[in-house]
Amino acid sequence: MRTDRTLVVEVAVTGTYKKRRKGEKVREVTLTRPDSPILRSHSRGPGVNRDRQGPADKKERGLPQDLTPDSRHVKLLDLMLGKQKGVIGVSGMIGTSLEDIRLLLAHYEDVDIKHTKVTKYWAKSYAIPKNIERRIFSLQHSNRKMLPRDVLAERSRLDKAVSIFVAEAVNAFLREVEEELGITREQIGFFGYLGQTLRYDPDPVRMEFQADWIRKRVMISAIDTLGDPAEIRDSIALPVVSKMRESDMTRRAGGRGAPLSGFDDYVRFWHANLSRLILNIGGIANFSFIRGGSRLRDLLSFDTGPGNMVMNFVVKRLTRRKRNPLKYDVDGTMARKGNVIKPLLAECMMHPYFRRKPPMTTGAETFGGHWVNRVFFQRKYASCKPEDLVATAAEFTVRAIVWGLRFVQSPIHEFIVYGGGSLNPYLMERLEEAVTAECLRRDWQKPDFKRIEDVDRESNIGPEDKESATVGLVAFKRLKGQVTNTPATGAGPAVLGGIWS
Repeated sequence: MRTDRTLVVEVAVTGTYKKRRKGEKVREVTLTRPDSPILRSHSRGPGVNRDRQGPADKKERGLPQDLTPDSRHVKLLDLMLGKQKGVIGVSGMIGTSLEDIRLLLAHYEDVDIKHTKVTKYWAKSYAIPKNIERRIFSLQHSNRKMLPRDVLAERSRLDKAVSIFVAEAVNAFLREVEEELGITREQIGFFGYLGQTLRYDPDPVRMEFQADWIRKRVMISAIDTLGDPAEIRDSIALPVVSKMRESDMTRRAGGRGAPLSGFDDYVRFWHANLSRLILNIGGIANFSFIRGGSRLRDLLSFDTGPGNMVMNFVVKRLTRRKRNPLKYDVDGTMARKGNVIKPLLAECMMHPYFRRKPPMTTGAETFGGHWVNRVFFQRKYASCKPEDLVATAAEFTVRAIVWGLRFVQSPIHEFIVYGGGSLNPYLMERLEEAVTAECLRRDWQKPDFKRIEDVDRESNIGPEDKESATVGLVAFKRLKGQVTNTPATGAGPAVLGGIWS
């Protein structure tokens, strides 16, 4: 952590402001009385004037009446000033499949300068309303019938709709947590939210600035996410940490915004002797390779290509007119019955993405529904069985992961898998066969295949909670002002995320 940064926190200290200078440690800070005008202006609560917010207002908005803005403000300051080692936090993210938001309640505590202990308390998924899912998908895939002004209007409405959905899900989650565990909202320190990616353009493009006071050419990469942290904060009455990817993609940091899981993988799975590969099969597949005893700067982490995304799109299109349409291939049943279409698989592997080198990331813009429709549902494959198309999509995911192993330069001792794809028995069988063959081809021993819960039993975090845990860890470190990105994204050191308190 850099020591030359100024602590950007305004507090009232016996009538004056106290600011940390370069190299100076922060001493004890004493807050003035709660009715201090300085403190009141910074702790106004969930979007309502403090002087006008009475019990009736809180009851009407569904907020706990005994929760005071000042108590949240003091707790947040204690964590940022280092007085509080651990905190309970809620975190969540919406996957690329647009099925649900997975919320996780966990305790985060720094054990030492390198390691953070994460302990899961509760987790639950909340389905996205069908109409919201359809509208996000339509906007993501550029409906040409919509005029530009209509696209902008729809984007604004969806941002607000997703914000309200996330807030309602968090409030329902917190009510259930209080009923089941007795943990109240006052005991929770933050909500970490990654944002639903609407558009992702990690490859920089040139842009010119021309005015009477500036003439400059800059390279710009961009990401557009849905979910307004201010709206969410006002509805859940908790500090919100968000915009993690955006922080990695600033011009100063210079990163690609993904994958963010590398830091969490290193903190939780580093081993002095064992080299571990941690694979996430979500909508997009990515892995982190951590050589035994290596430093964070040696971490290899990148997107290998499609995970569940292509398989899910194929299954959805094949079953959309049936009485019970499927969102995904349950237990790999369809793929197991089919045969791989070799010409189609070869066409998939000819994608330009597989001619690149790390750092590299991808998303729905590359392997989403528009690409699936153009490649898998060509006229020449119209006579193929549905099971054959699904089997080819599954094999494409496996081949893309094995392709990524070419950048791993030392033997793998443990191959750890998590994400939705790890729950697909057929996919896991094919993956183990293909990875083993690749390792033996390179004169390596067969790695020990494990699920994430078999390696990290203490945290109790399963494969479906790992990504939410990553968001929570990054949010926790943001509150403490610590760097959480890795060189694997192509960025320099940066503290990821912003705080809405």
